[in-house]
Amino acid sequence: MLFVLALLMFTLVLAVPLAHRRFWPINVKRPELFLAITVTTGGIVAVAGFIWAISILLDIGIAGGAPASAASSQHALESVLFHRFWVPIVLAVVIEYLICRITHTIFGAQP
Repeated sequence: MLFVLALLMFTLVLAVPLAHRRFWPINVKRPELFLAITVTTGGIVAVAGFIWAISILLDIGIAGGAPASAASSQHALESVLFHRFWVPIVLAVVIEYLICRITHTIFGAQP
């Protein structure tokens, strides 16, 4: 499940600059540089979001014996992780859109 959510985050974040470049009505003067900058920053944003989402797993050990309620706590942890992933996914897409708009404004536009 973590892999699927991480893949979803990377896909959405990397799709934003491609969609922005392809479907935005005003063209960027240097599209290759625009895509290089926005895709790179998108990857960085996605990695930061993924690290924040899995930071809840820090300091969880596997060396001790499992208590009797381990099965229910595993489902609870999966539920927390699942809900915790939606925050960085949405924030990463919004941040990537803002990066695209800022980069678009810096590079200037041509009709």
